[in-house]
Amino acid sequence: MRKIFAGAALISALAAVLFGGAFAWRTSDSARGAALVGENAFKISYQPVCDGVAAEPYLDVDAADAALPPIVCHTLIGPNGSTTEVGRGSGKNEGDFKLQVVGGEVKIRRLQHPENDCSIDDFGGAVRLLSPGEIIPPGGEGGKFVAFVSVDPGAPAGCQGELVYYRVTIFAENPGPTTSNDSVEAR
Repeated sequence: MRKIFAGAALISALAAVLFGGAFAWRTSDSARGAALVGENAFKISYQPVCDGVAAEPYLDVDAADAALPPIVCHTLIGPNGSTTEVGRGSGKNEGDFKLQVVGGEVKIRRLQHPENDCSIDDFGGAVRLLSPGEIIPPGGEGGKFVAFVSVDPGAPAGCQGELVYYRVTIFAENPGPTTSNDSVEAR
């Protein structure tokens, strides 16, 4: 009888090891949630250098700019070969994540009288960031910049007295991953 009991106990122990958790009881629970993907939103404020005020506001013919206020002043640029500061500005982070201004451009868009011998190719533009690498938190302001327009050294005399329309664009992006203690790595 002892042999039978010992044999049955040994077989039961061996089966428990082989089948492991097959006979274990299991339980679980769950929860629901939702995650909203945040957005980036960046708005610049720009103050042009006003060397002259227009008798009437300059109306830009670009339909995309119809909702923007009219241009009420201009900056005097020139002579040939010169670069002139045309304005300064900064940005506001209106989004959900930190932003960093990474660059900008001044694009010459059109001339008031394109029928003369002057063209947009006779002008150029540039942006200089005043605080490169600055991180702007949500709701914060920063990213100060200066905008410039230059007149080509070989610009024809027909460019004198021409009104040059330009657009300043500032580029901001999310900085790389943070290494602070408040960040959480998800896998």
